[in-house]
Amino acid sequence: MTAKYRIDNESAQTINVNSMKETLELPGSTANIKATTALAPKVKDELKPGESVEKMVVILLSTETFESYKDFELGFGPLNNLEGKDVFNDEWIGFNVWKDL
Repeated sequence: MTAKYRIDNESAQTINVNSMKETLELPGSTANIKATTALAPKVKDELKPGESVEKMVVILLSTETFESYKDFELGFGPLNNLEGKDVFNDEWIGFNVWKDL
């Protein structure tokens, strides 16, 4: 599974975009699948205020796992500034992904 997304830094601080983790949450389970960072295109670490960048997330999962669920949640977080502090205040951002609409 791949997804392309954009980060717009509208804060007053420089952020480390590569500090953010991406996971695929499995519904009704505490399990999640982490993104395979080696397969995604590399982007620069630092994103200054007013800048934006497009990233891609690649998540590998078995066909059996994919077919076992009708939807997933794609989660993003934490996102750190240059001092290593989470700019989301320990919150993650999540998006629902449906296979069938």
